[in-house]
Amino acid sequence: MNIIIFVHVAFLECNTHYHRISLA
Repeated sequence: MNIIIFVHVAFLECNTHYHRISLA
């Protein structure tokens, strides 16, 4: 398994979610 990719995707999702809340 590529745990690095999973963590990277999870980080990007959290970052995007946080950015959307910040812009809202």
